[in-house]
Amino acid sequence: MAAENERLGAAADATIKCLYTRFAIAGRRHGLAPQLAAARRRDPECQRIVPAQRIHGKLALTTTIARPEHRSLLHSALTGILPVGLAMVAIAWFVADRLQLSGWYVAKSVLVFGVGAGMMLWVLPQQHPFACLGPANQVTLVRGTLVALLFALIGESTVSGVPAMVMVAASVVCLLDGADGWLARRSKMVSGFGARFDMETDAVLVAVLAALAWQFGKVGAWVLWAGLLRYLYLAAGAVVPLLRRPLPPSYLRKTIAVVQMVALIVAIAPFVSPALSARVAAAASAALTLSFLQQVLWLYRNSLPSTRTSKC
Repeated sequence: MAAENERLGAAADATIKCLYTRFAIAGRRHGLAPQLAAARRRDPECQRIVPAQRIHGKLALTTTIARPEHRSLLHSALTGILPVGLAMVAIAWFVADRLQLSGWYVAKSVLVFGVGAGMMLWVLPQQHPFACLGPANQVTLVRGTLVALLFALIGESTVSGVPAMVMVAASVVCLLDGADGWLARRSKMVSGFGARFDMETDAVLVAVLAALAWQFGKVGAWVLWAGLLRYLYLAAGAVVPLLRRPLPPSYLRKTIAVVQMVALIVAIAPFVSPALSARVAAAASAALTLSFLQQVLWLYRNSLPSTRTSKC
C-alpha cells in the first residue's frame, strides 16, 4: 500500500484520507473509537493523514488542512475586513486630530476592532453556510467599525464637538440596521451568523451609548443598566439553563431595541437638555427591562409540562 501511494502521489493521499475519515466517523457513532485509535497508531499512513486527539474523553478528529469552503469563506471575510480596518485607522487618526483626543484613541479603536474581527472569524465558519461573507454581513461590518470608533471615545475628554459626532455616527449605525437584513434576504444569504452579528452589534452600541451619555453628564449612572442588561442576561444563562433556550422571532423585541438606540442618541444630542435626556432614557430603559422580563416569563411558561389530559 505504501509503495502504491508513492506512485499515485497526492491523489492516493486524498483518497485514503477520505476513507479513513469516513470509517472514523462511522466508528465513533457505533462506539468503536478505541479500536480505530489503535488501528491509527499501527498504520503510519493514517497517522500522517488524519491525526486524532482526545478531548474530554472523546475521540476528536482533525485535519491539517481546512475544508475548501471554509478557506473560501475566510478569504472573503479577510478581504472585507482589511480594507474596512485600514479605513477605520485613517478615520480614527483624523477624529483624534480634529477633536484633540488623547493618543490612546487610535490604539483603543484598533483594539476594539481587532477583538470584534477575531470573534467574527472564529464563529463565521460554524454558522454561515456560504462560500463568501455576503453584502449583508459587509454592511454589518461597517456598522461594527463605527461602533468601535464610538467605543474608543469612552474615557476621552469631552470637548466641544464630540457629542455631535457621536450623535451623527450612531444615527448612521441605526439607519444601516435595516439595510443588512434586507440585503441578506435579497441575496438569499440569511444565516444564523448574520442574525447574531447584527444583534451583537446592536447590543454593543446600546452599551457604548449608555456609557457615553453618562460620561457627557446628560444622565446619571443608572443609564448603564440599559447597556449591561443583555450581558447580565447572558451571564444568568450560564447558571440557569432555562435562559439559554432559543426564543421565537419577535417584532416587539426588535422594535424596543431600536427605540432604545434612538432614545440614547436623543439623550446624547447636544441640543437636548439633561432633564429631557434623563426622561427619554428612563422611558426607553424601562421598556427594555420589561422586554427582558417578558422573555424570561415566556421561557418559564413554555418550560412547564403540559397540563392537558387526554379524553377516553
